[in-house]
Amino acid sequence: MKLFLFLILISVSAIAQVESTVDLSHSIRNKNGFSFNGSEGVSLGPSDSEMIVSSVGNAKLYKISQYKHRVAPKVYADFNKLKGWKTTNRILGVARDCNGNILVASPDFQGGSLFLVTRPWANEYGRKFNIHQVVKNTGDINGVYYDDNHEKIYVTAQTKGKVSRYALEDVYRMAKSKMTMIHNSTYEIADITMPNGITIGHDQYIYVTSAGLLGSTIQKIHPVNLKVSEFAQINSSWPDGLIYVPEHNQYIVSDNYNGKLEILGTNGQINRIITLKNGSEGISPANILYHQGSLHITELWVPSYTNLAIHEVADYLPGFNKNEKEIIKLKAHKYKKNLYMMFESDLF
Repeated sequence: MKLFLFLILISVSAIAQVESTVDLSHSIRNKNGFSFNGSEGVSLGPSDSEMIVSSVGNAKLYKISQYKHRVAPKVYADFNKLKGWKTTNRILGVARDCNGNILVASPDFQGGSLFLVTRPWANEYGRKFNIHQVVKNTGDINGVYYDDNHEKIYVTAQTKGKVSRYALEDVYRMAKSKMTMIHNSTYEIADITMPNGITIGHDQYIYVTSAGLLGSTIQKIHPVNLKVSEFAQINSSWPDGLIYVPEHNQYIVSDNYNGKLEILGTNGQINRIITLKNGSEGISPANILYHQGSLHITELWVPSYTNLAIHEVADYLPGFNKNEKEIIKLKAHKYKKNLYMMFESDLF
């Protein structure tokens, strides 16, 4: 199926801003399909052939194995089994550390908590256990990012307006000793209005989305002196996920409210805006994972309660001739037993 999409050119500081639409209306709504019940966080799994997705509605992590073979998601960690966990508690952002463990943010468990999810092992009672609360009283954390070069963990707390940093070795020490750090101001490195998405950029600065009353921005934090400065003004009403793609030297931010992706250069200019659609319904993109030439986008608010949970948009990053149409070829891949579907879009 081919859809021909026209480009709208908007001049922004002498930079051509290209707008286009990816329509997922071809998708089959499988009544017996798999649903994440509100997917939010997404990261690589214990290996590069796996993905981890957090499900907000039922507080579970799901693992999608054998990436290329589209194997159906399976529960990787169930937070409902934790002592004191309530049905109203949530898990949001996720990130993989250098050893294949998964860092998970909960905004509301014991004042906000950071968890380390390891490969399951048997405890002294023979029960499989792999969820470790390593920090509490963090505030309502959402975004999580792991800096592999410096073995640091970054989290964003929206209402508190704080960006915090923890050392991986401290987190491991807590997990191994079955203890939990109590968050305090010494871990906080920056004050930013409603921070959310977070990543390390092309210059090793820490980049953070900010939703303010006077407009949304991307702020950047100096890694040493921690000075905060504005990197870019963005169109997003509610910026959510933020990633940097080194091989294309671009930043991508998801606009959860307007259902768009904004692509920026390292100069802070918006070069391209992509609107995600499911026919006449909008898509609410949350977090983003770039892997093997494709974007994987979670969707927190699923339109009409369909089973569209995570989308794969492949190979759209390279530049296009602004005078040509974009040709979108969409493919639906069914998982085994029709449990789950992923959507792939090839742009050429």
